[in-house]
Amino acid sequence: MMDMNINLFLRRYVRSVWQLELLLLLKKNEAAKTASELCRGLYMSETVVAAALENFVNDGLLRAVEGEPRSYIYAPISGKLRQALNDTENAYFTRKTAIINMIFATPIRTDVSDRQN
Repeated sequence: MMDMNINLFLRRYVRSVWQLELLLLLKKNEAAKTASELCRGLYMSETVVAAALENFVNDGLLRAVEGEPRSYIYAPISGKLRQALNDTENAYFTRKTAIINMIFATPIRTDVSDRQN
């Protein structure tokens, strides 16, 4: 059975496999990276990657480095977040299918304002 902290982390912060890979890519790099640099390795558009990066900044997983262009560095705001991603990373590399299934099983989040009556 998968650790509950991993499940909670994925449900709260990760909407797709590429987003998890984006976080792990930044985690293993010590240097700040731009959305343009990161999108090449993920085969995603720069706009989509930039939006995900901003969400991770707002969630406290990354820190934005001001400049032109803006860049991002792995910098969780708490030890709990750091440990949750460490645990998720370990599980992803040892039980990849289980983690992918968990990501796909997470319902898509929408704001109440986005729902139509």
